[in-house]
Amino acid sequence: MTPPRDHRNIGNLTEGLHPWQPKKLYYLTDAAHDDFLKDRGPRYSSTEISPSKKVAYEQLGAEECAFHLTQSDSGHAAATALQKHQVEKTYLHNPVQFILGKAYATGSVTSDVFEGVTPGPIDYRAAPGFREAHISKATFKLGGPWHFYPQFWHAHGIGQLADLVPPEFLAGASTTVSIPVLIDNPGEAALDGTLTAEFPAGWTLRSSKIARFHVDGGDEFSGRIVAVAPEAMDSTWRQIKISAQIGTESLGSHIIRVQVGAYSLPQ
Repeated sequence: MTPPRDHRNIGNLTEGLHPWQPKKLYYLTDAAHDDFLKDRGPRYSSTEISPSKKVAYEQLGAEECAFHLTQSDSGHAAATALQKHQVEKTYLHNPVQFILGKAYATGSVTSDVFEGVTPGPIDYRAAPGFREAHISKATFKLGGPWHFYPQFWHAHGIGQLADLVPPEFLAGASTTVSIPVLIDNPGEAALDGTLTAEFPAGWTLRSSKIARFHVDGGDEFSGRIVAVAPEAMDSTWRQIKISAQIGTESLGSHIIRVQVGAYSLPQ
């Protein structure tokens, strides 16, 4: 512990604090669909009555959210719902679903968040940390968040999050979508190859359907496949397929699920 030099200065506010480690780590999601959440963590009803407040938890949630009026998608919605007495018509009516990241306390994945949590600190357990993968031949993978987060999760000991959902995103109607791709070349010789993009009907490719790439020995190629979503919304999951090839050798393919909605959500 390091004592603060000046507790009145915002630059010193974190000094004087002891390091600590949580006994459990949970996540929430604002994904456009929640079918992947089943059995991933505890689930709590929002319509049950609080023993102390004597009102439903959804009502308490709306009252808290109503203070955050800078958040148009939650603060204003909650305030309006309270005025109209229609909290049950908002997302606050939905059950609260947690996703268990990791736990250093006893209990099952879906048990109560406080099960197995006892007073007092626990012994420090170091996260695995980042370990660079060693490859012996050229590899093709999706870039951007699909590349970063699996590494981040494994480095912090929450690798089970990597299989929550396959690569997917929600594209707003008529919006431009950019899909990052990476090709690693661990060899000494430069490689030349092609990327092939296959999109569902109605999509418009901004980049070439078959694009050439060049990657020097010991280097990495970083590129993007750019396309425009259809004008019409489509709630059905469609598939985008990106393939890479060097000469007659396939480096593999990646499938990305996509829906077309009124707005976009990140990959």
